[in-house]
Amino acid sequence: MKFHTTDLLDRMKYPNDPNLESLRRRIYNALNSDQGTINVVDEFTKEYQSTAEWQPFRCAFIGIAYYKLGDFKRAGQRLELAARLFRRECDNYNEAIILMADGIIHGSNEEYIRSRKALKDAKKAMDIYISSRRCEYLDDEKKIVGHIEKLLSEVSGSYTKTQDKFEQEAYIAFLGLPIYPGVQAGPNGPMLIPPVQKWDRTDIRIVDLNDKPYKLFSLAPGNQQITLNTQYKYGWAKVTGDSMNNSSPSSIMDEDYVLFYESPTAENNAIVVASWLDDNGIDLKLIVKRYGKNDRCLYSDTCPPKSYKPISIKDDVKILGVVVAVAKPATYYDSFGRHG
Repeated sequence: MKFHTTDLLDRMKYPNDPNLESLRRRIYNALNSDQGTINVVDEFTKEYQSTAEWQPFRCAFIGIAYYKLGDFKRAGQRLELAARLFRRECDNYNEAIILMADGIIHGSNEEYIRSRKALKDAKKAMDIYISSRRCEYLDDEKKIVGHIEKLLSEVSGSYTKTQDKFEQEAYIAFLGLPIYPGVQAGPNGPMLIPPVQKWDRTDIRIVDLNDKPYKLFSLAPGNQQITLNTQYKYGWAKVTGDSMNNSSPSSIMDEDYVLFYESPTAENNAIVVASWLDDNGIDLKLIVKRYGKNDRCLYSDTCPPKSYKPISIKDDVKILGVVVAVAKPATYYDSFGRHG
């Protein structure tokens, strides 16, 4: 399974804008040589980090350039991010094209579970695109859908014959859930978190957060199954500090992420995300603590024990959400060749 970089560029749809057209010409010209491709990766990466203009396209172009250079690991990483960015902008057509390419990359690397998911998502994105236009597929679009369906058939056939190298680590990207940068800042009140999407039932162990793989652990005692309720609103918060490094059933360490749903109340002994107006009365923080319902206090779970004083729930402290899982960096994943 493979694709031609220029074919992928030709299949994408581009708004009529001279700046975007200039970007497209640059990537076309750069792909003529390895050195040109290397240069354009560096240039687009710097531009992507410094400007919000045409970010989905820049990200897609970087992924295509990496593919041209044979760096399929980084190519897949960038294309997955580009698909998310296109989806965020409701550009379902380009989302589908990029997901199709991502599915091809995973399939060529014998990652059939992931390939099949990317291709199914590509077909779904095309269906949404057509539904939004309220018309039938055009001839070119029919060819694309037919190609996606053919690839799905090939992947399904390969999967029945060959064990997927990631079969033991089911994977999903949590699209659409906001990521709060840390427990150091946040709003004192509702977090404006969108409702979670409705997914097919799946066993999720690996998630993508800010383009890096994390392994997911449930905080429900004795139950590693994580169920997301479509009636709740979920978000991620990145943890800084070690005040919860002895929490159970899973520790919460510095640089981990916690998955929480929005709620102003919690059960006794639950781990919560709360907002706290600092002692100076000016700085507002997000904190992750264990909740004691009887005395309405927030406690730290740390080892060795440190002098973290309990924090009383009062006017300057409010519970914002209940933590259901913790995501830890999946550094072992490098050995499988997915992320650098």
